[in-house]
Amino acid sequence: MSFLAPEAGGHSKPILPGIRPQFRVGAFFTSSIVMPVEAVEVFERDRPYQVLIELPLAAHYPDQVRAGMMIQLNDGNRIVGTGSVEDIVEPEALPGMRDSSMNLNREQIEQHDRFYKEAWTLIADEVILEGQQVPAPNWLARLRLNRAKALFEKAVAINPDGWNAMFALGKIEQRLGCRPAAAPCHSV
Repeated sequence: MSFLAPEAGGHSKPILPGIRPQFRVGAFFTSSIVMPVEAVEVFERDRPYQVLIELPLAAHYPDQVRAGMMIQLNDGNRIVGTGSVEDIVEPEALPGMRDSSMNLNREQIEQHDRFYKEAWTLIADEVILEGQQVPAPNWLARLRLNRAKALFEKAVAINPDGWNAMFALGKIEQRLGCRPAAAPCHSV
């Protein structure tokens, strides 16, 4: 697994063990937790690492993640890391890893992922990421932001522990100038 440099779309802030990017599974994205096999304080960019990637919803994607397949990690619509699967390990076989699968059926997962992906598509160029400067949103941008907000709220209704969608809601509130409404979403 390698994390991309900022100029290639990766994070500009330090990448710490326990990072929680979205893991692409076919046409869908699911939550993941990335931990290094060897102790590191910060992941360096463009350097290969052997990592353990926990997929909390792995039970809902049976046989879709296979040894040898290429993978990508995303932060919203940006690819932030790439690599390949070396082996599949069950969580109970690793100390410190847990099976945090939720009780969502395939239809709920697909609906959640559809809402999430459509919402990020709407706001891809509108949210403020890593301190960038963007002009005040015009009426069309506000329309997109509010539509995305409704979609992310639907995703959170399906998965109340979905911190990715809550983070996006906070970024939308920030962009709309509603900082008090954004704060609870960023403390998740």
